[in-house]
Amino acid sequence: MTTWHKRRFMAPLAGLLLYLTVISYRRLLYFRMVNDAPWRKLHQEGASILLCLWHQHLFGTAWFDRFQRMRPVVMSSLSADGDMTTRLARLGGLDVVRGSSSKGGSAALKGMVRHIRRYRLGLHILDGPRGPMGVAKPGVIQIARLTGARIVPVEIRADRAWFFNSWDRFLLPKPFSRVALHFNDPLPPLQGKDPEAFETARRDLEAAMQPYLR
Repeated sequence: MTTWHKRRFMAPLAGLLLYLTVISYRRLLYFRMVNDAPWRKLHQEGASILLCLWHQHLFGTAWFDRFQRMRPVVMSSLSADGDMTTRLARLGGLDVVRGSSSKGGSAALKGMVRHIRRYRLGLHILDGPRGPMGVAKPGVIQIARLTGARIVPVEIRADRAWFFNSWDRFLLPKPFSRVALHFNDPLPPLQGKDPEAFETARRDLEAAMQPYLR
């Protein structure tokens, strides 16, 4: 078995182990959700919702199993690492479509759009999977336009946290810290379909969601 095949074989197992680690670790945290009522109300009224966060805040998805009945969908890359995160996401209650901006992006975009049109809830990592940090890629605006979804910026906040020495400065709350998954108010529906309006919407979202720079 080649190294590549070994990685593809081991990745789902690694995803399972990581999932078990995450759900055990989150029991050490004092957690609450903040301001989730506005987007939940819109969703109950029939609107489509696209929750968006930076890769830095990815640990916040540890509590997304609370939305499992709503069938949220997320995009995962086609790499071996993507195999691991796909397993992790599915165990955590998320539906997954495979692809990224660098490979399989068109098929993944179509999969996200189909799913959101049906179940009306998606999750998008704005600068994933490889960055650069704090740069919103255009896919989020494409998805929102094609589905009519309202964009909801999301961030994880912790009173004590570690910041990894990684490209995204990944945030991990320290044990026994107070953690909040904070949902900003849904952004207004996107206006205009010309390239200038598209780029303005992308920049406005990026400016409204600056990651922590510690």
